[in-house]
Amino acid sequence: MSQRLRVHVPLALTLALPLALGGTVALGATASAASAAPAAPAAACTSATPQVQQLSSAVTSLGTALSTVPPNPVTLSQSAGNLMNAVIAAVDVGCLPALPTPSSPTPANAQKCLVDEVQLRQAILGVIAAGIATPPDLGAALQAATALVAALSAINADACLPISLPIPTVPAV
Repeated sequence: MSQRLRVHVPLALTLALPLALGGTVALGATASAASAAPAAPAAACTSATPQVQQLSSAVTSLGTALSTVPPNPVTLSQSAGNLMNAVIAAVDVGCLPALPTPSSPTPANAQKCLVDEVQLRQAILGVIAAGIATPPDLGAALQAATALVAALSAINADACLPISLPIPTVPAV
């Protein structure tokens, strides 16, 4: 009898890293559809936009994972993976600026939000990396979570979204 292990984070990391670096990821049959269909213009981003609600929910879930005593670095990593997916979804609908490519410069008014988003993605990947380390590294996860909270605070301060995201509390080690 074979055992199947469910692996969530490495797949999220595998998909998120190329996206964080400005690339794209296409899986299986979606590759031709993704490259053939041009992106539709983004609708207005509001507090009712599902991707904004998903982002807020993902931050709240990460805050819940941080509030357990002591926090579980694997659970933090999984919550961070969900948060990365929510960030990408918010970018896809135009609620957060897309990472620039050489052919598409970033408008000046989006510069602060773009920097905030890159810092958020970097912190998310730090939490994921700490959770998938062997053994999982709680200290590194909390350090990355502190950077994540700073990035979320910057996103709120720069009014990058039509709502203020919840700011989780990172426990002391």
